[in-house]
Amino acid sequence: MLMLISQFATGQESIRVTGKVTDASDGTGIPGVSIVVDGTTNGTTTDMDGNYSITANRGETLEFTFVGMVDVRELIDREVINVSMEPDLYNLAEVVVTGLAGATSKKKLTFTLETLDAEVIAKTPSLNVASALVGKVPGLRISEDFAPGGGVELLLRGATSLRTGNGPLVVVDGILTDGTIRDINIQDVANIEILKGASAASLYGSRAANGVIAIYTKRGLENKVGETRIRFRSEYGFESVYKSRMQEKINHHPFQLNPDGSFVLDVAGRAIPDAEYIWDNPFPVTYDHMVQFFTGSPYTTNFIEISNRAEKSNVLFSAEYADRQAAMELHDGNQRINLRLNADQYLGEKVKISTSVLLVQQKFDLSTIEMDNLLLADPSDNLLLPNYDGTPYNVAGNKFVQPFTYMNPLYYLANDQDSKFRHRVLGSF
Repeated sequence: MLMLISQFATGQESIRVTGKVTDASDGTGIPGVSIVVDGTTNGTTTDMDGNYSITANRGETLEFTFVGMVDVRELIDREVINVSMEPDLYNLAEVVVTGLAGATSKKKLTFTLETLDAEVIAKTPSLNVASALVGKVPGLRISEDFAPGGGVELLLRGATSLRTGNGPLVVVDGILTDGTIRDINIQDVANIEILKGASAASLYGSRAANGVIAIYTKRGLENKVGETRIRFRSEYGFESVYKSRMQEKINHHPFQLNPDGSFVLDVAGRAIPDAEYIWDNPFPVTYDHMVQFFTGSPYTTNFIEISNRAEKSNVLFSAEYADRQAAMELHDGNQRINLRLNADQYLGEKVKISTSVLLVQQKFDLSTIEMDNLLLADPSDNLLLPNYDGTPYNVAGNKFVQPFTYMNPLYYLANDQDSKFRHRVLGSF
């Protein structure tokens, strides 16, 4: 009788169990793991470093669960129980871990959700987020203005309104924004979620009736505790006009020629037509004006990122300078500077202070590109010749029109100085 009582008392011994839950793939602590004594409501969760503490009885069983990980069960037979969790590769696709819907089964979602992680985005080099989405999201239509710094139009659900915009709501790190998605540096992006369907309004209100594109940027959480990373990326390229699609010009004209092949001009400097006005006189020389105008231009992008993760904090700073011209030497195109700061500070297990700040500065060259004058230029007019006073680009070289009703497009571009500066701040605390 005494022996049975002694065994019962030993089986109900209450002890304090501590330990750490780590990821089997890299050994880092997993925050937010649910730990429950099997068959009871007694439970706890791991802190930011994966540590936990719970009071239970010897002989009971601890059950460790976390989204995307294989459940682990451990018998309580010691005071320190460390657990290593393996990814659940079989069931991972059944669960959606998202900032929009939390950890939810795909079958329970009331809307269509597409997720692109940094690995998928990086497979295609892109200057901005809009370009990175091309061809990766079914049903997403993207119309880009390919002028340097041009805007972009996104369409997820088709036209739903004649009076208001039909584009999706863009959310960056939880911030609802009306600005262009092209302001977001693709190197800063951790993942993108695209929510389709009018039910998105249940999350963000009527502004989300055309869908939502949620962008989450990097915060230094990819680092191990105590690790500082510095990443630099430089890109250089050259862009030019697709010359095989350029307009062809005529090779003959109906104007009088001098013995040396030059045009016979009147007092106003215009060519004098033949009496029969037949287009059978060859031009003495012709120039490819498209080649003279669209000389091509380089583009450069320089990016640097510095991130650090400590035991109770993480921070990331990045800077990018992008310079894209307009496939011609005399047009400065668009220059953009992006500065980003993301930081998190944990005060205890349940309090976190976070900030996300994005500064964007852009310069646009608004000089007029006279395409009409370029297409209607005299085929024998050399656009690169100087004026009589030595200044570049002969202003009125077209001998077939009234003087100064035509202007050399290169002269116009070289002397028309018009720029616009744009500053944008996007932040949250």
